[in-house]
Amino acid sequence: ATGDELEEKRKMFDQIQANYDDSVGLLSAATTAVYHGETTLFVATQTQPEGETPAEIWAPYVKNLRTFELDCSHITMMSPETLKVLGPLLNQLLSDIGSLGN
Repeated sequence: ATGDELEEKRKMFDQIQANYDDSVGLLSAATTAVYHGETTLFVATQTQPEGETPAEIWAPYVKNLRTFELDCSHITMMSPETLKVLGPLLNQLLSDIGSLGN
């Protein structure tokens, strides 16, 4: 690599590091309000951490959590196989929301 290419890579890395530093600073000062409305969570059971349930993890942030377990990993959540289950479920949930105003 030439000197110019190395300098360009160094500047790019410096920018990435600066963005990371900014993000850490913003995150450490951020607070999350509790949401009291209904929240729907799709749980990829194949990669769900052991020891805590989604309800326990989300309890500080949401008060009305509705969970749906899917037999998949996070990576395969949008796979054709998982979408055979998730697609109709989403369709029903969105249809139910649409009927709230009627």
